[in-house]
Amino acid sequence: MKKIVGAISIAALSVGLLSTQVAHAASTNSLRWNQSTSAGFGWAVENKAAEGDYNNFVKYYTPTVKLWDVIAPVGGKIDFEYIVKDSAGNPAPNSPVTIVYNPAYTIGTAKSTTGDDTPIPAVKGGPNDGLLVPATTDANGKIRFSVINTDSAGDPAIANDGSTVPTYNVANLYTQVQVYAGNFSSTASRSSAQTAQDIDILEIHYMNGVTAATPAAPKGSVAPAPTPSATPAPSATPTPTPAPVVVAPNPTIRLTSPVYNSSNSVDSTADIAQYYSKGTKAFYTYLASGSSISLTYHVTLDGTAPASNKEVDLYIDSAYSGSKANWSSGGNKIAAPTAVDATFGAKLVGITDSNGDVTFKLTNTDTVGLENAPTSPTQDRSAIKPARLFGTMKPMLAGVSSDMAEDTDLVTFDIYAAPSAKPLMTSITCIKGKLSKKVNGVKPVCPKGYVLKK
Repeated sequence: MKKIVGAISIAALSVGLLSTQVAHAASTNSLRWNQSTSAGFGWAVENKAAEGDYNNFVKYYTPTVKLWDVIAPVGGKIDFEYIVKDSAGNPAPNSPVTIVYNPAYTIGTAKSTTGDDTPIPAVKGGPNDGLLVPATTDANGKIRFSVINTDSAGDPAIANDGSTVPTYNVANLYTQVQVYAGNFSSTASRSSAQTAQDIDILEIHYMNGVTAATPAAPKGSVAPAPTPSATPAPSATPTPTPAPVVVAPNPTIRLTSPVYNSSNSVDSTADIAQYYSKGTKAFYTYLASGSSISLTYHVTLDGTAPASNKEVDLYIDSAYSGSKANWSSGGNKIAAPTAVDATFGAKLVGITDSNGDVTFKLTNTDTVGLENAPTSPTQDRSAIKPARLFGTMKPMLAGVSSDMAEDTDLVTFDIYAAPSAKPLMTSITCIKGKLSKKVNGVKPVCPKGYVLKK
């Protein structure tokens, strides 16, 4: 339910102009989104939970209304196509329609324009539609239009699995579109059409880390109409094949040296899962105070091909980790951040080689507040005494601002006091006349009256 509650709430808000329950007459028109001939978005999910919620959604529309969550790349252009039919189910050629951008009571904050660069106002929950644009269907009863997003940053990335939709939030970056048959110049004039026409509502969510499955036509151009083809006899009509969902994989940053696994570290991914991509991993291990360590990461842009000559930033004592350990790298001291939940200790910058690898070297410099030596490399942190002292290392590709937009390895080092080395014991032989005596110790000396035997 977490994935669809938001869209229900948004839909309910977007139809506030019809505050009373109405009886639905037979539909006068249907206006359906032709997903297979639209382009510029990553994937779309039909919100069936909303469509089954009469009191909060359907009573404001017709029983066959559909709500689509359209997941799109921020700053991109989307080309949409609708098929318009009359009450008998026949195409409605050369007929007037009205495209409603950001209908009344929607609360999306996206900055978008129409295909001709007309700004689409964000209505912020107000009672009037943001923008109503008249259009006319073509000879086949189809209408095409574009929406262009102009935001520089999108909502935090979500799983690129072709099925996830964002959790509802009042600050969601989205633009909503509804299309109605007829000419309407005001919110009030179209209100009756809302409960008389079967429509597809498109709620376009602009997300970081999304790649369009099919690129939209270049800005300023018009998406070409599909090539006409003969209509087969009803008995020979094939079953439509859904358009494939192409999911863009996240970049990856994996720690390849040292190798940490269940034998020498503890998986702590659950601690950070809600804040990072599904492919991100986290673990902690133990490091003796004063030790030096070399961390090598392998980087890809698509989960497969090595990414050469790319800047990788390693955040030492990363923000919001609670890290308090101290380090040095390249002769520079790295102190723990004063405000552990607001900033990081330092950022080390590296460039990947031709194999997509980059290495960072650092040394722990802690001498006080050390943990007791662990009983094993996989000791649970609950057994640490007297208190934890640790530092978390977080790598990120330069330019990536969302932890949801890349799959990475986070490693935390718990710093413990290494056992002191035992002093070296030696043995000497001392003589006094014919007497001989062995003396053992760290720095043994002969007793009075004896001399060292040579």
